[in-house]
Amino acid sequence: MHSIESDTHRPRVRVQNLSKTYSTAVHPGWRFWDLILNRASKGEQFVALRNVSLELPPAHTLGLVGRNGSGKSTLLQILCGTLTPSSGQVRVEGKIAALLELGSGFNPEFTGRDNVFLNGSLLGMTRREIELAFDSICAFAEIGHYIDQPVKTYSSGMFVRLAFAVVIHTKPDLLVVDEALAVGDARFQAKCLNAIRQLKAGGVAIVLVTHDVAMVRQICDSAVWLHEGAVMMQGDVNQVTSAYTQHLFSGEESSAERSSAVPALLGDGPPDAASPHPDFDQVPVTAWQPNLPPLSRWGSMSGALTGCLIRGSAGFPIQTWQGCETVAISVRFRLTRPVPLETLSVALAIKDVRGHDLLVLSSWDRGWRFSGLLVGQEEIVTFSFANPLNAGKYTLVTALEDRQQTTPHYYDFIEGAQFVEVQHESAYMGLMVIPAEVDGKSLVRKQYTEQGMR
Repeated sequence: MHSIESDTHRPRVRVQNLSKTYSTAVHPGWRFWDLILNRASKGEQFVALRNVSLELPPAHTLGLVGRNGSGKSTLLQILCGTLTPSSGQVRVEGKIAALLELGSGFNPEFTGRDNVFLNGSLLGMTRREIELAFDSICAFAEIGHYIDQPVKTYSSGMFVRLAFAVVIHTKPDLLVVDEALAVGDARFQAKCLNAIRQLKAGGVAIVLVTHDVAMVRQICDSAVWLHEGAVMMQGDVNQVTSAYTQHLFSGEESSAERSSAVPALLGDGPPDAASPHPDFDQVPVTAWQPNLPPLSRWGSMSGALTGCLIRGSAGFPIQTWQGCETVAISVRFRLTRPVPLETLSVALAIKDVRGHDLLVLSSWDRGWRFSGLLVGQEEIVTFSFANPLNAGKYTLVTALEDRQQTTPHYYDFIEGAQFVEVQHESAYMGLMVIPAEVDGKSLVRKQYTEQGMR
């Protein structure tokens, strides 16, 4: 991460070679004398953070990802000053506002009104500032008359709404949020994300900890992946979250990986029937390969997926989709060992630039099962549909998966099997453009020019 060294653009946060070590000594006498004598503990040492370095400039949102126990919360507590590091340097400039855990800074016996004043004062607001912001805080929290009820009677959603409302009204220079948004419903999450964007636009630096990779891609400018207290990767959001997702899934072992005598594709209908250009041998090899390097790849049979081909209405390979034309996406694969064919599935997803799944299709969900497919035999599954996407750039994900369990086991997973662009002759709002009937007595019909929408 880069920073511009000036009075107005100096990093809000600078962490250099930060480490935090805890002693597992259980005898209180040991801890007392260790503190007095400034000596190493007689107990074992647990390293929560090791040599972490990062910078965070103003108006920048940093996403912090990692498994539970990776050191994320420890790092946040050090940034907020509630923990001291064992070694290294931490510099935080400006006023900090943090939402580290549900209930922090709130007294459950107090009413919501009392807790607004209590929490606001703990976050550095004067009583007058709280009074001026009180109505706005209540409006954001949307808890109505419950503001005068003890917060111990609140649901977790009400609790976090009020806590978040207080935090964003403190006018911080650095906002730290640790998984709090996971508690709220979809509407409140959207409201919080909008508030975060507004704070960022005002120059606030933000650190967001979440297990929601899509959220990180949606609002963060950069990301850091922590693993066992160390920085595994940092920088580009898509690259970091893709590597982190690969880490989450690549170590899984499926009990369904057993030999099977059952084995041919039935896909979404016969493979050639979905394709206006069935002769795959005539398609150049390069058309099956991604036009850019894939973002990530993992799986217990990595290499089984051997290509992905996109063809337009005319039947020829394309990377740019026009209007609402019909496209056919073919996924080619070859099994390298026996697998249970009755739960084998080919899947694809189309993601936006922030990693949201806009469209997901699979042979399994469409009701087709494999039979007669032999190890080493090349197979092609084709999905054909009218393109519903609005203009923009998109990433195609392909996967070969086992659907025996609720959560798929991935034999091979490629994020970035192809990268495509959608173009429209006219400008449309929203993510999708779909055919729709419009009626009205005073309306005059205008002919659509987009393919498939006449």
